[in-house]
Amino acid sequence: SGTKWNRINTSSRDNYVLVKSAADLPAPSGGVITLQSNTLYEINGTIAVTSKINLNNAWITGRDAINDKLIYAAGSGELFTGAAGENIRHLTLCAPTPGTKVFNLNAAGANLNFTVLNCYIGNSNNVGVIQNFGGVVYFQTVAYLGNTNGVTFQNDSVVALINTLWD
Repeated sequence: SGTKWNRINTSSRDNYVLVKSAADLPAPSGGVITLQSNTLYEINGTIAVTSKINLNNAWITGRDAINDKLIYAAGSGELFTGAAGENIRHLTLCAPTPGTKVFNLNAAGANLNFTVLNCYIGNSNNVGVIQNFGGVVYFQTVAYLGNTNGVTFQNDSVVALINTLWD
């Protein structure tokens, strides 16, 4: 307007969720949080969850991987579970308790993709397993720091690891 910014589009996105606490995620059922398909979940700060997360073809992102963290705080199981992938970006992912892991994904041969970009996976007991993706499993600019056990890619059609740091 010449003196301040005016909103041009007043409609809101219905496929976006700002996550400032675990309560902002869908309620768990049977110990699993199933994300809404084709929805972007923006993690803001450190979010600790005790239920597994089924990506269900949703996106999870942060603004920066140092300050936006998703921590699996359960005694067993995995942070990400299920048969669907999609995108995880700009986050620190952690499953520190013995007996836990970050990933346990099995696409059962479906032509699905799974992308992890600009993330830290750190101080975890086990990074986990990503298997049977018929599409592309793509990890770019991912740093693995202080993990007890690594990651296994098993029977995936295409795996691309670009700019990877192992410590």
